[in-house]
Parts: sequence; structure tokens; C-alpha cells
Amino acid sequence: MELGSEFHIDLTNAMIRGNTIYHLLARYNTFYTDYGRSAIALVYEHLVQTTGGRRDRVLLPSYICESVVKPFEGKNVVFYDLKENFEIDEQGLYKLLESGDFDGGVFFLMHYFGMVQPEETLTQIQILCKERDIAIIEDTTHSIFTKERTIGDYCIASLRKWMPIPEGAVIYSMNQLPAEWQELEHAKTSYKINAMILKQLFLGQADSYRDLENVALVNEAYRNIFAGEEERIGESGELYAISFLSAFLLQCIDISEIRDNRAANYRHLGEELSGNGITLYNWEKNQRSTQAVWADMLVPLTALLCVKDKDRDRFRQYLEEQRIYCAVHWDIKSEEQRRHANVSDWSENLISIPIDQRYGEAHMRYLADIITEFFNQ
Repeated sequence: MELGSEFHIDLTNAMIRGNTIYHLLARYNTFYTDYGRSAIALVYEHLVQTTGGRRDRVLLPSYICESVVKPFEGKNVVFYDLKENFEIDEQGLYKLLESGDFDGGVFFLMHYFGMVQPEETLTQIQILCKERDIAIIEDTTHSIFTKERTIGDYCIASLRKWMPIPEGAVIYSMNQLPAEWQELEHAKTSYKINAMILKQLFLGQADSYRDLENVALVNEAYRNIFAGEEERIGESGELYAISFLSAFLLQCIDISEIRDNRAANYRHLGEELSGNGITLYNWEKNQRSTQAVWADMLVPLTALLCVKDKDRDRFRQYLEEQRIYCAVHWDIKSEEQRRHANVSDWSENLISIPIDQRYGEAHMRYLADIITEFFNQ
């Protein structure tokens, strides 16, 4: 059994579905891009060009990955604090918004790991931003299947984090989007599609395939492709519309399966671990949030464990030895960000546990057993 890491894909099973991301966002004006960083860059450039003001003054959350910060390089960026449960430190933020330093600027809102920021905080932020002509860019990458929008003037989401597509992100808004975006060149399909197909073969059930002498080379090949493509993406400064292949594949992915499976997997894993005396990070808060006004069901991007009292690198290696591949969201290098509350602790101690739609209850029991074995050492 192998869990986590990048998605695999079987193109022979691709068929048009009836409940896709296109249906979820049908009431918005939308534009699909290759990657989330392209989406952010396009929205920000649009705001600078069309709305004037001091759009070079930007408020970003302190806990955010480098790829989100990058489109704002060279601007007057200030990071705002978050509480231990990833909620906005509202009093600190209100002071920044009321200071006048960001009038006419940009506020970047983010929700974390499926949780949506509290309604009362969002309402007050919306009031202050409207009073001071501050544009709101809402990053729904982590929360789009819990609540696709709260207060954003423009929303962006990286869809490839949720779905088996080689690349893909979306901009959506009730505002009209620039017509010239339609002239953007479509991205060439990422080589990741080759890796996704190879991974599908590697994980395939056919005994005749598994008996091949060089099956390990397939494993190594798709991992190398994934790593190489991520490095290439990080270095690219070009902006593209989504590739034709990814745009088609989005029509073949039923989002109800994503929502239902992830929510169920999160609950199963959390309950299994709780029974073994281990608690997922933010578990109690997220359980309460399922009753929140903003959402009928919490749909987490991933489950989080805090490995503060253990060695996270050793834990990650231990899981890899069991063919469980976990990401870290995120290893923050910026000293400026790390000076803010909780950022260093999160960066050094949190690890993301895979709970995506590929898996079911039996996988979650297996995960819980392996995690418990490590914590009981």
C-alpha cells in the first residue's frame, strides 16, 4: 500500500461528469490559469491597472508559502498575525486596516486546511476594507469545498492541490474579468501528466505488471518527473491560461466525491487517532466548525499533526519507510515571517497527513496504526 504524494491518473476512465468545479462556480465570472501564482499575478496586475489607489500596499497573512508572496515582491508588504488555531488575530489586523497606511491597497485573505475564518471577523474586515477602498483577494485554495467564497472581491484557488490534473487554478469573481485574459496563451500540458500515468501503472493491480524486473525504475521515473516539474514551475515567471488537457479533465472530476471522501476520511482518521490518545492539530476546533454559519460541512485539504515532542524529520522518514508520503505546509524560510506569532512553531513541527479522495476508511485505520506505532516508541 502506498499513500500520499502526487496524484495518479487513468485516462482510460475519463468521462464527462455532472457535478464539477465548473458547476460549483457557474454563478461567477471565471478564468482558469495554469497555476495559482499566475492567478494571483493576473488579479493583482488587474487591480493596479484599473482601480488606481495605492495598490502597492499589501497585507498578507504571516503563514503563507513563498509562491504566494512572490507576485508581491517589490511592493510594500506587511504580514498580519494569526492565532494558534489559524484564525486571524482580529485586533491586530483591525489596527493595521484602521491605520490609514493601507488605504487604497490590497488585503489578502486566506483560510487554512478547510476551516473558514470566523464570520464576525470577516464581516468587520469587509466593512473596514470598503470604507478604505482596500481590495480583497481571497485565496480559497484550502477552503473552496467548504465555502467557495466569503468576502473576496476576487477569489483564486489552486485546483491541482485537490484533483488529479497536471496543472490548474482558477480566478472567480462577481466582478467582470478582463477580456484580454482570454487572449493569453494556453499552457502546454505539464510533463507531470507522464508521471501521473506512470504512477497509475506502478500502483496498478495487475500481477503481470508487478512481476516485471524493472518496476522499481517506473517508481523512480515518476518521482523524478514530479520533482523536476515542481522545480521548473518555481522558476517560471510566465503567465498562462490552463492547458487544454487540464481544462478537459476538470469536466471529468465529480466534486461531490472530493467533498464526501475527504470529510469522511478526516473524521475517520481523527477518531481512530483520538482512540489511541493522539489528537490531530486543531481537531476540536474543526469539529465545532462543522456547525458554523459559513459551512454545512468542513472539507479539509489535509489533516495536520504536530510533532513537537518528537523529531518531525524522523517521523516523516519513518512514514516514508512505510510508503506513506507526507507534505509539509510550509517550511517557511523568511525571517520576517518567522518573527510573527506561531509561524516558526508551525513551520518546524506540523506535518500534513493524506486524507484525499483516493482513500477510504480502511486506509485511515492503517494510517492511524502506523502513526500510533511511531508515537508509542
